Amino acid sequence: MASIGTLILAAGASSRFNGCKALALFNQQPLLQHAINHSNTITGSHCHIVTGAWHEDISHYLAKSHYHGSVIHHRQWQQGIGSSIAFAVQYLDKHYSYDAILILLADQIALCSEDLQRLLQAYTGDNISCAFYHNSPGVPAIFPPHSFKQLQQLSGDRGAKRLLSDDRFDICHVVMPNAAIDIDTRDELLHWQQHDNREEK
Repeated sequence: MASIGTLILAAGASSRFNGCKALALFNQQPLLQHAINHSNTITGSHCHIVTGAWHEDISHYLAKSHYHGSVIHHRQWQQGIGSSIAFAVQYLDKHYSYDAILILLADQIALCSEDLQRLLQAYTGDNISCAFYHNSPGVPAIFPPHSFKQLQQLSGDRGAKRLLSDDRFDICHVVMPNAAIDIDTRDELLHWQQHDNREEK
């Protein structure tokens, strides 16, 4: 089986959220913990958190939890999500020998482990397997080794999205409506909590 490492992106300032979004509670657990739990079903303990603006808060939480992965502190997080991905992939490339990297956001609140399992099933070891929502490819996505160089060259705020439309790669789209739901504000989190409570009744 391929050795896959997960990068959970939690480096941003969450300026619209007015606080550390990754540590906001949903179903009595931080959003970040939900992402870690989903990652663990796919890659076991090979989970790596990319921190930036809220590094100290997130590190403090992880130190108290049962987290066994690494924390990759990107001090230049202000340069954008592309910069955070590039920095983190460089770190993994230096310290690990993964056959693939799964990139996951901490705030895609509706994602479930089954979504990531479908990504894994679509991954051949050579292609890019990515979510498809809003009529466009996006993360979560699994990237093969021959894309690591391009990931390390990312910059700015576009993230890995341009790679997901690059015809140099074999790209498999996995329709994933759950990936379309992310959290930017406290009102959005409250709305989703209320929606989730209604679904349970």
